[in-house]
Amino acid sequence: MENIELETIRGDDDGWNFEVLGSGDEKINLSEYRLDMWIKPKKGEVIKLSTDTGEIKVNENQVLVTLSHDKTQGAKWEEANWDLQYTTQEGIVRTIAGGVFSLIHDVTEV
Repeated sequence: MENIELETIRGDDDGWNFEVLGSGDEKINLSEYRLDMWIKPKKGEVIKLSTDTGEIKVNENQVLVTLSHDKTQGAKWEEANWDLQYTTQEGIVRTIAGGVFSLIHDVTEV
């Protein structure tokens, strides 16, 4: 599992692109798999993103995760743990990446 630090500004639209490679740097085709990313603060609501709900898009080994502003707007937390997993059609689950997610508090609230 790759350990990656992510950050965004509270109430902003943001996104991340991941390239998934195997141990020998070969491309892993994830197009037929379900992908889920959870951002879980110690206090506060878990943010759940998925290919099932459209926030995660996959093109072979390229994974684009989109986080809309409404998911963090008004959040009080500043740090959370996150991970990104795929589930095969056979039900096998693998964690691709994870780490610490920092939420920078904005000043302007519209």
